[in-house]
Amino acid sequence: RQDDTTFQFYDCSVDSGDTNGCPICPISGNPECVYCLISGLCSSQASCTEASNAIGSSDDISTKVVKCPRVLSVTPQDLEIDTSSVDLTVELFTVDYFPDSISPSDVICKFGGDQETTATSITFVETTATIVCPSITATATDPLEYQIDILINNKQITKEPISDDNIIHFYSCIEVESCYECEILPSCSYCFESFQCANTDDLPESCTIGNCPLITSVEPNSDLIVYTPRDNTTIEISSLSEFLVESWECVFENETVSQTTPASIVLDKLTCQM
Repeated sequence: RQDDTTFQFYDCSVDSGDTNGCPICPISGNPECVYCLISGLCSSQASCTEASNAIGSSDDISTKVVKCPRVLSVTPQDLEIDTSSVDLTVELFTVDYFPDSISPSDVICKFGGDQETTATSITFVETTATIVCPSITATATDPLEYQIDILINNKQITKEPISDDNIIHFYSCIEVESCYECEILPSCSYCFESFQCANTDDLPESCTIGNCPLITSVEPNSDLIVYTPRDNTTIEISSLSEFLVESWECVFENETVSQTTPASIVLDKLTCQM
């Protein structure tokens, strides 16, 4: 009597012409398929000529699942629009699958859909690769966020959900209204005379540049009852004297109510007249 035998056939190479590379290998999660960095092909483990060149290879066939490299960080992440390109440092978790033969000219940083730059250097430390590549530039009419992916030999090797780790942001200093938001952007400064944020190099010499005011104490510190007369409230604020303003107001608000009262300033103490 002859037993029925079932054979399963698979073809790892069906994506060999696809630029998506590692993220779509193995096909349908087939554990026999691995991604070869040098050849840029999804193929069976047996046909991947270098064991260290296979992403997803394992002696245990049950755990032979693709583990594509992923972006750990991008520095800097905030770039000003209408400025020249800067060097971006992309830290990549490689799972120890990068072959030493990869050179910077083989590596591409991809920004969003179709913009790319070629890496200028790549270094390895254990399971981390540090890639330096020029940034793209952007204008006010371009998208202000770009996801970064890494390609080797024109094949994508990273599998990235959109997250803060692999996104760069473009900003315009003059579009920032808050002193605090302006202060944290690398090329922006807040002018206390004009109450405007601008590129530090573009500010006139007459502008006073300093730290944004910060509330350090409020007296009395008990809850205020809106619309109920009570003693004046004194608010101590660091760097307040930087603002050369004659008239001041205090605004007390919550989710449903807002109240504005006149105020006076002595050094860094603001007294709200309740």
